[in-house]
Amino acid sequence: MAILIEDDALVLGTRLSGETGLLLYALSQNHGLVRGYVAGGVSRRFKASLQIGQPIYLHHSSRLSELLGQIRFEPNDLSNNGDYEPLALLGLQSAAFLLHTYLPDFEPVPGLFAAFSTFSEFLQHEEIWPYLYVKLEIGLLEALGFGLDLSICAVTGSKSELTYVSPRSGRAVSREAGLAYHNKLLALPAFLCSAEPKNDENELENGLSLTSFFLHKHLFGPMNRPSPSIREELIRALLGQAAI
Repeated sequence: MAILIEDDALVLGTRLSGETGLLLYALSQNHGLVRGYVAGGVSRRFKASLQIGQPIYLHHSSRLSELLGQIRFEPNDLSNNGDYEPLALLGLQSAAFLLHTYLPDFEPVPGLFAAFSTFSEFLQHEEIWPYLYVKLEIGLLEALGFGLDLSICAVTGSKSELTYVSPRSGRAVSREAGLAYHNKLLALPAFLCSAEPKNDENELENGLSLTSFFLHKHLFGPMNRPSPSIREELIRALLGQAAI
């Protein structure tokens, strides 16, 4: 019996499959990560539509759920030409790589789809997108069952002056409760507790340090993998220093 998925999606990447086909990775709104074979995908007429971050409407069909399946698609928004500055493009590539590498197939992650969509929309705004990138990595951790609780102090129950994160539990700790142990705790950047990003390099560095720690703890370490080189290149470019 054929299995059919039709959904709005965002392109995460492609790779060559055979002489003229492509393997397409896409994050769909209601079905999570979808991958499949695009016949004739190397054609020039498909090139612009299959750039990372491009919105498409996909049709995925397969005979059995364990088979790769075939994908047909239509572009969803021709106004997005994917013309990004090099640093923004690097951020987009890093985010897409993490999503298509670590997300399981066909498991809905609507919150992460919305986060990646918003991140992609703000790539022309260099003062905003790096902070959305950090939030996207936190969203990936949450989607995989390793969410951080940054809303309330794990010790006192307070919601004010949340300053640290416990490396053990991934929960926020207030300034007062964590002061005596501050050298054992991770810094909690204020922009993660606010809808408005703060354009501050120290804040960004703390955010990337936080996600780096938990990505290594829950993903890279258990899978015996290093942090992806594309991500390390992005961090070096963002902070102008050795990757963390």
